[in-house]
Amino acid sequence: METRENNEEILSFHYNRSKRLETAPQNVKDFYSGNFHSNSKGLFKTIFRNPFSRLMFLAVFLLIGTSYFLNLFGPQENTIKAEGVKIMLNSVLLEDKIYCSLEFPDSNDFSNREEYVFATFKVYDLDGILINSDFDSGIYSGKKTYFRSTFIDYEIKKVVCELEFCGNIYILKSRIK
Repeated sequence: METRENNEEILSFHYNRSKRLETAPQNVKDFYSGNFHSNSKGLFKTIFRNPFSRLMFLAVFLLIGTSYFLNLFGPQENTIKAEGVKIMLNSVLLEDKIYCSLEFPDSNDFSNREEYVFATFKVYDLDGILINSDFDSGIYSGKKTYFRSTFIDYEIKKVVCELEFCGNIYILKSRIK
């Protein structure tokens, strides 16, 4: 064994590829010789080649499908149905202003009557701290009606609308789009 001046041992490593390949399995020998051929060609054949990869593919597919389904058909905080009217809150960021809109669609249930609408728009930052609020009111008579408000963007992340309609109070929430 060799040593250096400060009595450190020098480790020597001898690698002999031919001796290693003599004891290697046949697929390793084929790989080094260039005769190796993969059994499956294509992405889907590779995914479904063994039971574990099939199970993982199924799990990922179910997870994505469930989240997509819940996103489309699950409860939405920006839409409610009150007195047979589907009310929707939308908020959009354009330049440095946030435009909030509370939409009442056409409704045959309200063709002969009118109801007062009181809407309080509140905007919150990422930490849930109230930044500003605004109030709008009007009368809904079954025709398409909008109640709107505008805010200057100070890192606003969420809009909450407290709506008083037909003697009931409803709360709608919307993320900034």
